Amino acid sequence: DSFIEHFYQHILQNKPSLILELDEHSAVAGLLTRVEAYRNVVKTIQLRAGTGLLENMNCVCAHAG
Repeated sequence: DSFIEHFYQHILQNKPSLILELDEHSAVAGLLTRVEAYRNVVKTIQLRAGTGLLENMNCVCAHAG
């Protein structure tokens, strides 16, 4: 919800974050694409900063239903 998102962004300051709003019509493939894109953005930011913290990170999503 947009009210909570404001506080969430304030707490995180400039750290990358991903907010996904899902409903019963959300497709798993679309969700995975968004998570993978977010991972790529964070990895690029960290590589430019020289931290390389995501070198061994894997995206794992579970779908119940």
